[in-house]
Amino acid sequence: PYSSADFRHGPIAMLDPGFPVFVISPLGAIHGDMDELVSTLATKSAELLIVSDDPALLDRAHLPLPLPAGLAEWLTPLVTVLAGQLFSVALAQEKGLDPDRPEGLTKVTETW
Repeated sequence: PYSSADFRHGPIAMLDPGFPVFVISPLGAIHGDMDELVSTLATKSAELLIVSDDPALLDRAHLPLPLPAGLAEWLTPLVTVLAGQLFSVALAQEKGLDPDRPEGLTKVTETW
């Protein structure tokens, strides 16, 4: 959950070849910077899972997850977050984990 700028200031150091990176880059204000980040990630041989409505960017993905064309920019957070949540649930289930009972976490906070 990093912006492109924040990702460059630390988390990028943990990348090894094949490390999966989930990139969310709908067309809009920051798309150009995200495109540059994807180029950097590709040189590090990251495995790119890309959610976008830019066909050129999707062509660079190992797993392209296309957004509907012509989606208003103000709606893209809703659609892209949903894609990330669905992917996370499917990944947890594939690994035999229960997303409603994550190991080491309590989903209820008690306040005294």
